[in-house]
Amino acid sequence: MTNAEQLCKRYEKRKAERQSKWDTLWQSIADYIVPRKSGITSKKTPNAEDWINNIYSDVASNANIVMAAGMVTNSTPITNRWMSYEVSDVVKTRNAGAPNAVRWYAEATDTVMREMARSNFYTQIHEAHLERNPFGTCCIFCDEGKRSLLNFRTIPVGTYCIEEDYEGFVDRVWVECQMTARQIAQQFGIENCGEKVKDAYKDENKQDNSFTVIHYVFPREERDPKKMDKENKPIGSIYLCLEDKNILRESGYDEMPYAVGRYLRWPGEVYGWGPGLQVLPIVRQLNFIEKQLDVLAEKAAEPPKLIPSNLSGQVDTRAGGITIFDENLPQALPREWMTQGRYDAAQFRVEAKEKAIRDAFHNDLFQMFSQIDSSSRMTQLEVMQRSAEKLDQFSPAFTSFQSEVLEPLMRRVFGILFNAGAFGEPPADALIDGKLVLPKFAYNSKLSLALKSLDNRAFVDFVNVMMPMAQVAPEMLDVINTDEAAQMVAENLGVPPRIMRTEDEVSVIRDQRAQQQQAMMQAQMLEQGSKAAANLGKMPPEMREQAAEQLA
Repeated sequence: MTNAEQLCKRYEKRKAERQSKWDTLWQSIADYIVPRKSGITSKKTPNAEDWINNIYSDVASNANIVMAAGMVTNSTPITNRWMSYEVSDVVKTRNAGAPNAVRWYAEATDTVMREMARSNFYTQIHEAHLERNPFGTCCIFCDEGKRSLLNFRTIPVGTYCIEEDYEGFVDRVWVECQMTARQIAQQFGIENCGEKVKDAYKDENKQDNSFTVIHYVFPREERDPKKMDKENKPIGSIYLCLEDKNILRESGYDEMPYAVGRYLRWPGEVYGWGPGLQVLPIVRQLNFIEKQLDVLAEKAAEPPKLIPSNLSGQVDTRAGGITIFDENLPQALPREWMTQGRYDAAQFRVEAKEKAIRDAFHNDLFQMFSQIDSSSRMTQLEVMQRSAEKLDQFSPAFTSFQSEVLEPLMRRVFGILFNAGAFGEPPADALIDGKLVLPKFAYNSKLSLALKSLDNRAFVDFVNVMMPMAQVAPEMLDVINTDEAAQMVAENLGVPPRIMRTEDEVSVIRDQRAQQQQAMMQAQMLEQGSKAAANLGKMPPEMREQAAEQLA
């Protein structure tokens, strides 16, 4: 068995594991919440008729759209500098604060923000949220672009498989796509294709025949780190043709090109759980109730009627219609029938379920954030105070988005642009032993700052409790590291690092202040001594001796 055959077998095993549990769930979520999405368990492409005929409530679909838009606006807004690269603590310690590196990384951040705005990042990150929220898992691919330096692509759920390492991080990704024989030959070269693809490509009538191509990305454990060729990159890349079971191309990456984000994870699960799966039973119930209410409303608007047989064909129920009947037989008039349904009782259940769905998608939290910029009626601090409980509930999902999606993407983006020469040469104090050390990632979006503000809130609450007691025992405040507290508050509020003084600068200022205070004290002592000597000269001899003894 060849290596390609082994890889194909491994992929088919991972796919079967996913299909046995997840694909059916994802298809149900797509049917009710993401109707535009292509079929997962079937290849049928949804159309408008399916949506019109089968969906009676769009609350869940709209809730997902609101959440996705809120995530983009408040975590990765195109108009704001929502992240920054910062010098690592190791570099700062080894290189005396690394002031040149600080400026270099700040300029690199500006370059990244510009290049990402020129690319398709913001459209694709929005698409990723539309997948991650309902399905619980999303996957984004980042590579060099042809139209711009960067290119991003959201991989649809149900077309990829993932594996975790021993620490629970996704380190192996299998992505499946359909390509024609002509496309495979164009991308990989006909000489690298298997016999089935070659045969199809040689026949003009079969060039559009479809084949399954797998992109497998994995950590390369056996490599020579001294070599810089693609076969020795830390991240391996293999393209496979499933039908021919042959390798189309083998290469590598410096960084993981796929970022896989899980909304929440249960122990033992590889794929994530999202709000869509959480509310799926409620969405189904709501859809059924809305269908029944539609029927009830139709009956109320145009109720069914009982018509005497003797008036058959003579009753006109249209607006302004005229029906001739025998006035001596009023009991024989047509009358409404089966219109006693309780619309109000069902409506109460509808409202409760709609609220549960919107709450699961955190719509109330994002509406609160929108009030920060609306008419200045609420300050950011007020919003944070009111939304503290909602932020606590949302924090796990957002922090996992930062660690599993944003951080790998920003590491990949940094590597691509650095290799392209977009940053220029790094300064000497950004290097350790001649090598560039990866920077830290700082997030400055509304959501990031809001979560960080919870730390500020705890510190403020602590100080407020301590201050009354400190009036009796001032030494209690000695436990507070004021320098660290100031740095923490500044970082959590998103204060730009470039306006903060370094430890060395603060030390110089404090030394100067101490010297000034000492000089002032000495001047005051000299002044007091001169005044005392002047006063002493004016005293009678006997008092002068006594005062001199006291001064001595």
